[in-house]
Amino acid sequence: MVGICGVLCLAGLALHPVVLAEKGLLGCVANLLELSFFAWLVHWSPFAKTSDEPTAVRARAIGWAVGLWLGLDLLGNYLVYRTGSANQLISLVVYGVYALGMVGIAGWSAFKEASFRAGLRAVFWYVIPAQLTWHFFEFASFYALGETPTGQRFLHEEMAQDMARSDSTNFEAFTMGDFYGAGFLHLLVLGLGLALVIGSCSAAGGWFLSSLQSKRTKRA
Repeated sequence: MVGICGVLCLAGLALHPVVLAEKGLLGCVANLLELSFFAWLVHWSPFAKTSDEPTAVRARAIGWAVGLWLGLDLLGNYLVYRTGSANQLISLVVYGVYALGMVGIAGWSAFKEASFRAGLRAVFWYVIPAQLTWHFFEFASFYALGETPTGQRFLHEEMAQDMARSDSTNFEAFTMGDFYGAGFLHLLVLGLGLALVIGSCSAAGGWFLSSLQSKRTKRA
């Protein structure tokens, strides 16, 4: 999946070369560097040695499912027109489920394994496939459906205010650049950043509850 996402990043430069005039190359490189870091995490880092652990396997499976959930929500914008208020409500529910998944995965894994590290590892195995799947849908949906009537309406309503606040004068270049920025934001902030913050808090809670249960069992 990392390789496919990398190809989709590079495809933007070929399909929308006008973005190069507005620092699009920088955005593409930032995405590729983050994807490379994800690949290192999954395949070569010390973290990768935990990939066969039951908690990691379970977290990955849930992560793929939630990533599909995020991706289908994104795809829906290109297929069915949704008003701004409806879109906000749907996004709140969709990303609320994603965040609750982090809390549940980290807390439960730390509780079952009686280990803070187990909870933190599990939440990272959860967000990596989830965000890679989202990244795939983000770019693939745009390339495939961005020129359809519904897609154009969605993009113009989504980008209009942000473009007005920018110094960009080319909608195509701004849109492609915005997707590069969104890819970077999701992978770094909504992926690894939230996993570290939410995962740490939830894992600490799960580990604490596990410790309390263990003490009660010994006293009994």
